[in-house]
Amino acid sequence: MSDDALGDPLAWLRATAPQAATAQPARWQGLLALAGRAASAQGRLRERLVERLRERLAQLPPAPAGLDPAPVAGPLRALGELLGQQVDALPPLRSQQLHQRSWTELRVARRLAELRPAQPPSQALGPLNTLALLPRALALLGDASPEYLQRFFGYLDALEALPPVPEPAPPRGRALKPGGAAR
Repeated sequence: MSDDALGDPLAWLRATAPQAATAQPARWQGLLALAGRAASAQGRLRERLVERLRERLAQLPPAPAGLDPAPVAGPLRALGELLGQQVDALPPLRSQQLHQRSWTELRVARRLAELRPAQPPSQALGPLNTLALLPRALALLGDASPEYLQRFFGYLDALEALPPVPEPAPPRGRALKPGGAAR
């Protein structure tokens, strides 16, 4: 893998395939986004992204003859490049942070409400019953550290999104007869 592509993927892309910008602008934007992502990454991730950038660049069909390889310069292109550079540098908006915090709090409240049983568990089940302990423990955790409880529910949501693990196949071999021992 060349050091030019790993050093500055954006500059390498612009120098390697300038005709792609005018020949296929949609694919060029995708390549620019991938190069920008590679430029912000480090280590093995950067190498993998640059490798993927090379693969996608190799998949581009050759430019038609007579096409000007230089990208068209103009005020709209300059504005797009200026905005593209500034968007990455901006922190998230305050309203976005407030709404995200509100949605997170609503999600936690909904999850806690789902955990509360419709009827209180009977005392016959004992004091260490999960139906009684879990909602109370999570409510106490929410009082002590609401941010930790939000992260905990985030972990639970991520675990719920995972596909179920398939059942392992039974081991091959001689089957045991009921009441008998293997020889």
